[in-house]
Amino acid sequence: MLATAVFFIGFDIWFAEIGIWWFNPKYLSGIWLVNLPIEEWLFFFVVPYCCIFIYEAVGYYLPANPLKTATPAITWILIIGLLLVSMLNYDKMYTFYKLGLAAVGLLVHWLIFRYKYLGKFFVSFLFACIPFLLYNGVLTSLPVVSYNNEENLNIRLGNLIHLPFLNIPIEDFGYNLLMLLMNVTFFEYFREQSKTQLTKL
Repeated sequence: MLATAVFFIGFDIWFAEIGIWWFNPKYLSGIWLVNLPIEEWLFFFVVPYCCIFIYEAVGYYLPANPLKTATPAITWILIIGLLLVSMLNYDKMYTFYKLGLAAVGLLVHWLIFRYKYLGKFFVSFLFACIPFLLYNGVLTSLPVVSYNNEENLNIRLGNLIHLPFLNIPIEDFGYNLLMLLMNVTFFEYFREQSKTQLTKL
């Protein structure tokens, strides 16, 4: 979680400084650290922890490799689709970076593990989208955080499904996918390393 937090906090500081998004002091504690509210720092530890919990719960209750036959197709449709949208919108920084990095994250995970964990990851991502819709819906509808629409596709989930309070940029799903995937990749990598060490002992 720390490795992922460092990566995302770095991006958040940069994006806040150049006006990709900004925070509304009305809904914050008033404690700021390096141009970010303390709530944003905590977000990158609390949410990934909860998502890893969801990931492990999926592994406990579902088969070892859910979506076994569909996983390759889902993986490559996402990688190609995310890269394509990212490259076609290179002039929109939020769209370009977050969707492009989500595609790269999937590719890196695939290079390390192939399809070993991706089926479980995709199912856990769907479950994680439930609380994501709730908390991100609140954050964007109040709004606690606002976005510069010149730097994203200006497509809101609420407009697509006729629920205006879900004022969530569509790019946030790529953001969420990347954050959960990075945590899962590190988690499984260190778990495999631990198993290797125990075997040697």
